[in-house]
Amino acid sequence: MNKLFIKVAPALLFLSTIQVHANEQAPNDNSGFLIGGGVFSAANSDCSVCDYSGQFIEAGYDFNHIVGVELKYASGDNDQADLDINYAGANIGHDFNTGWFRLYGKVGYASIKEQLVGYYPGEFSSSGLTFGVGTRFSLSGQASGLYLKLETMAVAFENDSAGVAVIAGVGYRF
Repeated sequence: MNKLFIKVAPALLFLSTIQVHANEQAPNDNSGFLIGGGVFSAANSDCSVCDYSGQFIEAGYDFNHIVGVELKYASGDNDQADLDINYAGANIGHDFNTGWFRLYGKVGYASIKEQLVGYYPGEFSSSGLTFGVGTRFSLSGQASGLYLKLETMAVAFENDSAGVAVIAGVGYRF
C-alpha cells in the first residue's frame, strides 16, 4: 500500500501546485483529459475481516458535459491480505450548466485480486460489472482545472456477496 502512495504522491503534489487557471479551455468546450488519485475504503458483505483501505490513480476523458470514460488502478491492504483493483468504465451525468460541479452515475467492469498473507496464504480473484455514483467539484469554477471528487462503487461477486468502495480523490482536468 505504501509503495503505491510513494509513487503517486509526487504526481499529486505536482497537480496541487498547478496554477488553477492555467490552460483554461473555452467556456463552451466541455471535453478534456483528466488525471488524479486519492484514497479509498472497501468492504465485502460476506467477510467481516475484508475491510481494506488504500490508494488509487486514475485517468479519463470527458467527451462532453454528459459522457466520460475512466480507468482506475487501486491498491490496498488490511492485516490479512493485499488487494489490487483494475477498473474501466463510463460516467454518465450532467454538470447542470455550472462547469464546476458534475454529478454522475458510473457503470464499468472491475477485476479484483486478493492476496492472502499470514497463516493461510492464498489468492482470490473475481471480476464483474460495477455500478456507482459520484460527484466532481472543480476548484477553478470551470470544467478544467484542479478538482475534488467523491464516489461510491459496488460490485457483485460470484458467491452472491457484494463489495462496496468509498473513494475520495484529487486531480486535474485539462
